[in-house]
Amino acid sequence: MATVGRYELVRKLGAGEASEVFLARVTGPGDFEKLLALKRVVGANAADPRYVERFLAEARTAARLDHPNVVQVFDAGSDAGEHWLTMELVDGPSLDQLLARGRAVPPALALHWAGQLCDALAYAHAQLDLETGAAAPIVHRDVCPANVLLTKSGVAKLGDFGLARAAGATVSV
Repeated sequence: MATVGRYELVRKLGAGEASEVFLARVTGPGDFEKLLALKRVVGANAADPRYVERFLAEARTAARLDHPNVVQVFDAGSDAGEHWLTMELVDGPSLDQLLARGRAVPPALALHWAGQLCDALAYAHAQLDLETGAAAPIVHRDVCPANVLLTKSGVAKLGDFGLARAAGATVSV
């Protein structure tokens, strides 16, 4: 089994042009074990310092967020030219995958998820700079069905803050 940092890669969950996501496992003393998702940069992007900085900025931005409707980011790192972040493992499909199955989503459930996503966005937009107390909102900029993950218990979680930016920032993170 391949490893990235201290994480064992169990199987690939998905891939895009710039990154791939794996089911990963971390272990520790006393039979401690945690399953999570590990996203790593692939291809030419791994050698592009500008892309790597944007990827790590995504990790920093998302790690600031702790909300039940936001996919939680736990860790990030770089090792031997490989750049990765670990995040909460969501036990269901993306909204995109669900819609691709061709079945209609009941209106009440769609409204429930929409409300949860509004809560997540309101939370991100209400962020403060912890040192100064000044407003430091995070604007997601890529809310789409592929970035909405659904739990088996019916919770919608917003993920992939790769295009997010702090309001007022001149460089996209």
